[in-house]
Amino acid sequence: MKKIYLLALVACSSVVASAQIKQSPAAVGKEALRNVPTVTPSNWNANRDVIWSNDISNCEDWLIQNANDDAGLTDYIGGINFVCGTAAPAGPAAIAAIASTSADNGFLMIDSDEFGGSAPGVWTENCWVQTVNGIDVAGQTNLSLSFQTFYRMWDNGSSDGNEYCLVEISTDGVTWPDPTTSEVADNTTPGTYRYELWPNMETQDPVNNPTIKVFNISNSLENSPEQIWIRFRWKGYWGYAWMIDDVSIFTTPNNDLTVGKVWVGDIVEDYEYRVIPASQAGQVKYGAEVANFGDQTIEATVSFDVNGTIYDVPFTFEASLEYGYEASSDTVWTDLIDLPTDFGVYDVTVTVPDDEDVNGNTGASYYEINEFIYGQNTDDNLIQRTFNSDSDVAFGSTYGMNNDGEIGAVNIMFGDASDAGILAQVFVYRVLTSIQDLEYVGSSTEFTVSQDMIDAGGNGEYTVIGLWESGAVDVTAGETYVAEVRKYESTDRLYVAANQDDDDFGTVCYGPFGTGDAVNWFIGWSFTPAVRLNMDPTSAVAENTIIDVDLGVSIYPNPATDNTYINVNLLNSNRVNVVVRDITGRLVANQNFGLLQAGNTRLTLDVNNYPAGIYSVSVEAGNSIVTEQIVVR
Repeated sequence: MKKIYLLALVACSSVVASAQIKQSPAAVGKEALRNVPTVTPSNWNANRDVIWSNDISNCEDWLIQNANDDAGLTDYIGGINFVCGTAAPAGPAAIAAIASTSADNGFLMIDSDEFGGSAPGVWTENCWVQTVNGIDVAGQTNLSLSFQTFYRMWDNGSSDGNEYCLVEISTDGVTWPDPTTSEVADNTTPGTYRYELWPNMETQDPVNNPTIKVFNISNSLENSPEQIWIRFRWKGYWGYAWMIDDVSIFTTPNNDLTVGKVWVGDIVEDYEYRVIPASQAGQVKYGAEVANFGDQTIEATVSFDVNGTIYDVPFTFEASLEYGYEASSDTVWTDLIDLPTDFGVYDVTVTVPDDEDVNGNTGASYYEINEFIYGQNTDDNLIQRTFNSDSDVAFGSTYGMNNDGEIGAVNIMFGDASDAGILAQVFVYRVLTSIQDLEYVGSSTEFTVSQDMIDAGGNGEYTVIGLWESGAVDVTAGETYVAEVRKYESTDRLYVAANQDDDDFGTVCYGPFGTGDAVNWFIGWSFTPAVRLNMDPTSAVAENTIIDVDLGVSIYPNPATDNTYINVNLLNSNRVNVVVRDITGRLVANQNFGLLQAGNTRLTLDVNNYPAGIYSVSVEAGNSIVTEQIVVR
């Protein structure tokens, strides 16, 4: 796919938060952008030599303090402290409780939002929680600290660097880093060490719930201490909440490569599409973020497996033992590769070698090639985002064209918290010199968002909004277009489904989000909206229709020679049966796959013994049946 050039752009995430904090109360802005996906944590301690661990089940293991408790530190607010227990955040814009492995038996939390919501004012919060007893590290020379955590930055809506999540270490239990400083480089107290969890985070940047953090703390062992003490310190101003659980210290492996994010596209060139019409399939790079938590520089081969086709990339991963560093990580890319044009779901699995046999050395992603739909978001772990303004506001995405084509509609998944009866419209624009320089291409007429559309979104279904004011519109190879849904001025709220796991390359917004509430187009957000192009020209004249995605089916490879795979997407768990017939209608196979869970499942169909020819494959789930044709060679 082509690089999308969008000049002089402003990130929506920062300008929106800046505008929203001017509302009354400020918590309205925080409430609008607080949901994040929950992930299943990896077992990071599997097969590691753990020398100490604590699952926060005994709160007497932890000492809670506030900077205001110490004489001479009265510049900080009193009354806000960490708590130990199982209660979730409870402020006016409360985020979810940490979904850590042992959250049910307790975790540590600073609920800045609850305190700020009940006692608004101007202050600096500064408090911490630390181990009561020292941790025996006698004779150790190379250790790492691991814990599960969840945090959301508010930063007063300005991303001005006034929120800090810190890990601090003492080698005597008495002497700690200076509590009046926060930067890693500012710590000059001998025998103490400081690490920052998210030094480059900005307002509303998403993190997974939970996030696994691993710090190599070997620099704290240089003077051979007998014991160390761990402190988690928060400094900020009316943030959300920070939670910590399942803390452990283990011997750092020599080789500990771990795969994080996997991309299909190119983050350097600023594109990543998850659903692609075959007519627009161009070139991509497959990429992966790989971190080295070991203590040695590793020369390794990163293997990308795309439906059985292997792409190997040799790479060198530097060790990271420098002061204040969390890990050494790099993004590894394949060369440009032509996308397939056969319909189907393509799984991308990334593997790196790991001689310590530790979990986490694989990662995965996927994309779909289809007939008409062009989308940046996946439909996994969807949340919903609000048009949180009484003014005209729009969300959408940019789409680069590899070939000429036509756009007939825009597909939208509305959030089920939307207000029925709100007036909306979809538009398509061509990007000229920048995102602030757009040329109108086509639109629907104004329409009322019905309760049926809202209910459909709650069921994971898209509504097709035809471009029946302009009719189907031509698009040109090499050009970039914007598809957006707009809410007109109203106190009612419109929500769209969105994914915070997907990268927000090309996500666009329109509204009063500039300095002084200046109205303009902006790009970049902390989520990717479920607003997709529909490149079926016949959809331009249809009325608004809801796509029934109770059962979605795609088959690949097609044609097939030995095995073909049936990707089944279920809205709800159901029993699935697959019936295969030849061109004469004769039954060839009838296979019951039993009860499948909601979501995507890949089934294998063995066609080794099928004579060459055309077959119909019917997938039955409950009352739904989808039939596709396959060719066997």
